[in-house]
Amino acid sequence: MISSIIRIAFALFLISTVHVHAQPLISVSDSSLAFGEVYRDQKVTRDVFIFNRGNSDLHIESVTSPCGCTTPKLEKDNIRPGDSSRLSIVINTSILLGNVHKYVLIVSNDLSHRNFFVRYTMNVISILDVTPPYLYLGDIDLNKEATGQLMLRNSGKKPVHILKSSSLSGKLVLSRVPQLIFPGDSLLITVKLNLTEPVTFKDEIRFETDAEAQPVMRINVIARGKGK
Repeated sequence: MISSIIRIAFALFLISTVHVHAQPLISVSDSSLAFGEVYRDQKVTRDVFIFNRGNSDLHIESVTSPCGCTTPKLEKDNIRPGDSSRLSIVINTSILLGNVHKYVLIVSNDLSHRNFFVRYTMNVISILDVTPPYLYLGDIDLNKEATGQLMLRNSGKKPVHILKSSSLSGKLVLSRVPQLIFPGDSLLITVKLNLTEPVTFKDEIRFETDAEAQPVMRINVIARGKGK
């Protein structure tokens, strides 16, 4: 009788011990991604797998990035012990240039690794260097033309043909853009805008080229119409 009581008590002790120590444990297939050189305006995608190495369910509460250029997409947010979930990281390089150091933040119920970081680096390059990297026209008086300038320089080793230049809204007027830019050459482009309403204006200049590595270049333009 006594031995039976002891066995039951010991079994209950083991169950309670397992229960107390049951916890999720997060790990990833790669927490440091190095993309090397990437041409601007390319969309870069990398899949990372999130593993649960613990002995209770791992719940992913959020997956975010402070950079609007990075979009994380999670396959499933609840991961059973021994299972995994795919995390796709999509990076839009159209607003990046030069050496980039960013991260994705994974918040889960693994309290020992509450905030888990997946970091990535890349060097965003461009065949046509743009100065400035985006165009800010400032506060504009309504119905008065505002102008800005962009400098394009061919930093590659081959001539670049600009096949087409345009803006999304059609409101930006560009000076005549030469069709061919030789290596090392630069050209100055004048951009004109006329606003009729007191709004925050956001647009994008788009250059289509014959460069296989960078067939499209986008330059953001921002302005504000001044109200009366």
